[in-house]
Amino acid sequence: MGATMPSLVEHAHGGRTPAPLAWLLSAATALVLAAAMGIASSLRAWDDKRSLYRLLVRTCAVVAVVCPALVAAQPAPLPICLALVVLLAVPWSIAVTCRATWDVRP
Repeated sequence: MGATMPSLVEHAHGGRTPAPLAWLLSAATALVLAAAMGIASSLRAWDDKRSLYRLLVRTCAVVAVVCPALVAAQPAPLPICLALVVLLAVPWSIAVTCRATWDVRP
């Protein structure tokens, strides 16, 4: 995702994000979400807190599907960046909220 930032800044004045750049950024965001869940599946806590991780896998899957949908709308560079940051924050917010408020049982 970091490699797209210089090009995104270069096109910041434009009304639309260039399609290849937007798709690359979207795919990288979806890949980060998939990698996070792949790494999480190797943790011992995966078996101990199965209900929490099931919720997070579903959330990450939904967010990963929303990323390309966002790009299909062809927003300007700043809104696409802000939207992807918000989308990345959704699973983490759910994880923190669940860990803080639920008594998650396997």
